[in-house]
Parts: sequence; C-alpha cells; structure tokens
Amino acid sequence: MNWFIKHTRSKYGSGPSPLKFTETTDNPTGDPDKTQWGKEQQTNQTVDQSDWREANGRLVRDTTTTTDFTQSGTSAGQSYKEAGVSAAEGQAYWDANPEEYKKYKESQNVSRQRQDVQTSQEFKDLPKDTSVPAPEKPEFKPYQLSATRESNKREGGRRGLNYDEVTEYTIDSPEEEQDFFKKSAAREAMFDKNYPIMTEHPSAGNPENIQDPKHRAKVQAWLDRKNTERQKDRERNRGRFINKDTGQEYNLSTSSWMDQPDPSTDSFAMNFGTPTKNLNTEGSFSYRQTKRIKK
Repeated sequence: MNWFIKHTRSKYGSGPSPLKFTETTDNPTGDPDKTQWGKEQQTNQTVDQSDWREANGRLVRDTTTTTDFTQSGTSAGQSYKEAGVSAAEGQAYWDANPEEYKKYKESQNVSRQRQDVQTSQEFKDLPKDTSVPAPEKPEFKPYQLSATRESNKREGGRRGLNYDEVTEYTIDSPEEEQDFFKKSAAREAMFDKNYPIMTEHPSAGNPENIQDPKHRAKVQAWLDRKNTERQKDRERNRGRFINKDTGQEYNLSTSSWMDQPDPSTDSFAMNFGTPTKNLNTEGSFSYRQTKRIKK
C-alpha cells in the first residue's frame, strides 16, 4: 500500500481515494533503474602490508589496499500516469499537504556504498649470508694446575692456597676450571676485605684534620707504614696459577691465560743487553761504573 492512500483514508473513508496519486511507492528508493546517480566519491583508503616471508627461494610481501566509495542519487518514483491520476489531482494534493510533499522529496535522496579491495605482491631476493661463522672452540684438554701463594716459611718461598697445603690440581673440564677460579677469586676478595687501606689512625683520626704539622706528619707516616704492611699481606696471599702443561699463568683480574716472562730475555735491560744490575733506575750507567770504565 502506498503512503498516499494511507494518509488520505481518514479524509475519504476506507475506500480508494479519488486522489490516489503518489510519485513513489512504499520503497523510498523507488525503481533502481530510474534513480539518477551522481559522481562516485572516495571516502577512505587503508593499506595493509604483511611481513616479509620466504616462498620458493625468494622473499615475498603482500599488500592489501581497501578503498571505500559512496555515491548519492535521486530516486525517480512513479509518474502521474503510473500512479493513475492526473497531474492536476496530484498537484492539488501536494499543495494541500506541503509537509508530506517535503517528506516525499527527502525520501528521494538515496545513497549507496561500495568497497574496492586490491591485492598485490612484492618480491625480492634473499639476503646473502655475510655472517662470519663463530670459530670452533678448541677441545678442552685436562691439565695439571699449580696453585700457590707466597710463604717465607716454605722451601722455594711458596705454599698451598689453603691449609691442606695442596699445590697441584688436575683440571678435567671447563666447568671444573670455572668453579676453581671462581672460588679462588672469592678467596682473594676476602683477603682484600681483611686488609683494607687505612685512612685514619685508631686514636688520632684522619691526619688531614690535625693542625700540628709534626703530629700530622707522624700520624701520616704511621698510616703509610701500616698500609704498606697491609699491601704486602694482600700480595702475599694472592694465588699464582700456572698451567704446568703450557707454562701459562692465569690472571684472575682478566679471567684469561697469559704467557709468563721468559727469564732468559726479560732479566736484561733494553740498553744493548746490559744486565740490569749494572744500571741505575734511569737505565744509564751509575757514576761509579762510569768512572771505572773511563779508567
């Protein structure tokens, strides 16, 4: 039932209205074939790219472009002839019902949307492998380790690190080596803590706060003497670790093996191979030696 008949029954009864004309049907968009559409407008566009993936020995990436369009139009509705009324009858009704005519004209404004989806692919060659392979770790070989510390009461001036007096160990694996040196480092840290550098006298305090120059110098001399003794204690308790198979010495500070000095070369000065006992600290002949040579 068209909307015009529904709105005129109250005036003309339940029967058909003598002015049953309408320019549209119950479908406000009217006949799609008669709708006049305007120019299509783009409203939105999104571009989605996938991550690069390997396919058939190459890299490929997908790109999806989605574009939204909208289009406005005007629905033609029914003609006077199709509605079965004359133009005069139809016009008379609209003149009498301007609000209804306004609604009718608004109902003729229609729109439609569509979405366009385009997909594409990009290709590129796989990157060349420029990485340098990590060098293979040499196979661990068990070795004999000499671990000693300084001692004035032992033959050779060395003793074991601990009270058990063990001076040689067999290291069978990297894990055993790591554990051994970890414990050794903790042991030396303990001695560093037990023999710290002193900055204050037990009773006189910090020498910088002493006004009397003589007293300040005396306190400073006492601190220097004590710190020298403590430094000797720290050094005396430091371990020396020698790989008896290679002759290298392990440095706890750098966690690395180092070659030991060669006594046949390192005991001579760089001044034309002159023995160090004939040189003073400046690397030149002493006055007495020079005088004896001149004679």
